[in-house]
Amino acid sequence: MKVSINIAYWHTSEDRLTALRFVLGKLSNFFFELKKENIDFSFTIFDFSETPKIEGGIHIPYPVSEYRRAEKLNHVIKYNCDNLCPDIFCLFDSDIFFDSESYQVIIELIKNFDKKFFYVGYIFDLIFKGQVQLDLKNIQLVGDFYPKKRDVFGLGGAFMIDFNELFDIGGYDENFITWGGEDDDLGNRLSRKGIKRKNLNARFYHLPHTHIQKIDWNQYKKQCELIMVHSTFKPSKIIFG
Repeated sequence: MKVSINIAYWHTSEDRLTALRFVLGKLSNFFFELKKENIDFSFTIFDFSETPKIEGGIHIPYPVSEYRRAEKLNHVIKYNCDNLCPDIFCLFDSDIFFDSESYQVIIELIKNFDKKFFYVGYIFDLIFKGQVQLDLKNIQLVGDFYPKKRDVFGLGGAFMIDFNELFDIGGYDENFITWGGEDDDLGNRLSRKGIKRKNLNARFYHLPHTHIQKIDWNQYKKQCELIMVHSTFKPSKIIFG
């Protein structure tokens, strides 16, 4: 069972880059556990910054002002299709991490993966009381903070899915060009296809960071209307040309 672990990163602020470095520190321990279990896996960072920020990442430049998350994630799927051909596809946002108590849960899921489901982790936003502090040397959180559980309907920022099912459904809808909705839409289409959501009993944590991208709220309203509509969907131009 070949597993592809992917992180999509776009540089909108320096604290987002700091968050990614923290996430990578957490993941290094997880990768050690995967190797101990002899799990065949790959790890790729996709850098959608205007200029390269991640050494060794796959750089696909986008203007910092553009969301176009659906397009970006379809580039990730395209790369996996052309170069990796995995059985299981994992996507983690660059500002989301999970701790060691969740390692074995994820490893057991990989060993007993059921492609009739897509698996979504429980996500908690970390709310800091004051300045956000990350100890990058020891990979620890510093300061006064508390976790707040986030309601996620679609795939959100941490999910695992059978790669063939993700490819067959056509990827993300590239009509979603501003913030929000592309993951809910994909979750809806998967459910209509018979691929049901299952909550993964693992805790994922979202690190706060600043935002500089502007949202086109008129376009966002149109995207909200698209979420429940499936007849207008066209497969990704990025994936299928």
